[in-house]
Amino acid sequence: MLMRNRFLLGSLVLLCALAMVTPASAVVVNGTDWVLLAKTGILMEPSDDCPHIIDPANPPAGKICMNITGNVGVSDVGAVNTAIGRLLIGAKNDIVGLARAHNIVFGTLSETDTCNFDITSGVAPNPPVCHAKSSPALLPIVAAWPPGPLGAVPIETCVNTAANVTVGIGATQALAPGCYKDVRINAGGTLNLSPGLYNFKSLRLIAGATLNGGGVTQTTVNVQSLTISEAGANWNDVFIKTPGTVGQSVSEFIKIGNGNHLKNVVLYAPTSAIHLHLGTTGQNIEAVANFITVQPVILFPGGVTPECGCFEDVAKVGTNVFLTGGLNLDVVDKFFISADCNVAGAIEVTATALSATTATLDVAGKPAGTYHVIAQWNTGTYCNNTTITLP
Repeated sequence: MLMRNRFLLGSLVLLCALAMVTPASAVVVNGTDWVLLAKTGILMEPSDDCPHIIDPANPPAGKICMNITGNVGVSDVGAVNTAIGRLLIGAKNDIVGLARAHNIVFGTLSETDTCNFDITSGVAPNPPVCHAKSSPALLPIVAAWPPGPLGAVPIETCVNTAANVTVGIGATQALAPGCYKDVRINAGGTLNLSPGLYNFKSLRLIAGATLNGGGVTQTTVNVQSLTISEAGANWNDVFIKTPGTVGQSVSEFIKIGNGNHLKNVVLYAPTSAIHLHLGTTGQNIEAVANFITVQPVILFPGGVTPECGCFEDVAKVGTNVFLTGGLNLDVVDKFFISADCNVAGAIEVTATALSATTATLDVAGKPAGTYHVIAQWNTGTYCNNTTITLP
């Protein structure tokens, strides 16, 4: 029977999905980088059952996957209101990273690498629902919220009397930093922003529209009211933030539409809510809000470097060992078998077939025993808990 328990061994062992590029303005709190971080709660909706480790560029055909590579957390300590401090992981969701919250609700057939909680409900947090678990939860994640991990978002009244900006259908327009009222990018249009600070009253991307910034650490858009996009919109290299509501609420001030594509984007609504709709993909995206709703999406840190990778499943058939569900297996330096996942003293084996996601290893004539498989790149090694028995 195949097992999917993966673990890190020493500082050189890399979980490939986490050893990737992260945004320069990453939301890092006490050394942990968060892809999704909420104050009061996160709702992740059910998805199809997909491999735990996927290639974001080639997701499983015909599947609607919820796959988040990175860390997901809810900051608040548990309270009398059981909805406070709750992370709901939907059925068949995958978190390739850490999930931390006072109360984690685990959906059927969900899979999370590391779980840190005070209490749980739903299905039991046993492998593969949680490959590793610990209690109590290290909370709050952000001690001072308000204002929130990236500070308070200022209210700017200049937007009330500023000029509107409308990008025509299929047109391309550039906009200098400054104060603007309602900004609308019509279908297929493109708005290019320069590095600097922008204040908008509202921002709307119509189907297929594109918003380009000059870098997530350089282009900040403070949207005083709603940020909304329709299907198939594209967001690149921008930091979108909103002052939201007075106090804390679940009113959605940032709504990312179906099938949007985000690259190098930070979404920040510390007093209100963010909604990521179905089929959105995000490369180097981070969302921080009082409350976050996530329909099935694929979020990943970025292009995997060719110096690291991983694999999910190991199976022995005859004198061959087959690795599947991998990343960057075609650029592995060496493969080994080892009783304890240590390269020292391990037995090198030959790959007879390789692709980015699969590998076939020849173990004919190797000593009898029970072994793990190790893949080695120039930055480290990867090993999982599945064992094979020889001969």
